[in-house]
Amino acid sequence: MVFAATRRARYLRAQVTGIVVRHKDVIDAIQSVNSDWPLPQHGGAGGTLTAINLDGPIIEISGYSGTYQGQTCVLELTFRTPSSSYGPYGDRTKGQNLVRFQYVGDAGSRVALFGSTVTIQSNQFGTTQVIGHLYVEFAPR
Repeated sequence: MVFAATRRARYLRAQVTGIVVRHKDVIDAIQSVNSDWPLPQHGGAGGTLTAINLDGPIIEISGYSGTYQGQTCVLELTFRTPSSSYGPYGDRTKGQNLVRFQYVGDAGSRVALFGSTVTIQSNQFGTTQVIGHLYVEFAPR
């Protein structure tokens, strides 16, 4: 399944003030919060839920993707503002064929997330959706 928070983020024209990540071995789900408006969650219900209240604008999102249970998915994520780093979330050591990614913007940019989900086996749910690919767009306000 493909997802895009871009259209709604552009409509709101608000800075991302928080991120909600579900994570354990991989990134199970991600959701951005623009001011007081949470955008839809993308992914499944597995993993630990971590709500991140950012202390400033996101200037970098980095992490690792790789193979987990035969699927390409996002294994680990870190978010950075001008003064703090949040993460890493997930566990890249659980995957194979690691590929590092990094998206960098400036403090005056809006951030939008888009990507896809894939289905994997889960001891808790039978099968569940996790983040397969994640792309980040930094756009001027």
